[in-house]
Amino acid sequence: MVWSSACSKFMNVLNGAGICMFGAFVGIKRTPTFDWLNTATGWNKDPEEYMAMGERIQTLKQQFNVKQGIEPKSFKANDRSLGIPPLLEGGNKGRTVEIEKLMEGYWTAFGWDAETGIPKAETLARLGIE
Repeated sequence: MVWSSACSKFMNVLNGAGICMFGAFVGIKRTPTFDWLNTATGWNKDPEEYMAMGERIQTLKQQFNVKQGIEPKSFKANDRSLGIPPLLEGGNKGRTVEIEKLMEGYWTAFGWDAETGIPKAETLARLGIE
């Protein structure tokens, strides 16, 4: 699940900076996103620092939703797209996405409670979120 959390962090950086995601899809090695951000902002941050920003953004969004009474487990695709019930024919015949397992892994990668999706106190403190 680390790769999916890394994708979320990177997308948060792109979205926060107003960078076109289609341009970024040509590849991180071909598009020097972090160098461009340093040039535009005057910063000298490394990729890990930018990814930490993306993590903070994602955790802030999750915490905001929790505070507004939105249940994290309700954030999932509809049953049909998850293969519930599994299709009887076609390329995805018999396949079901184990969404609960994927959500738990994603939440764990972010330092959120694996059962509830609520950001842990130590994660909020590490990210400077009160």
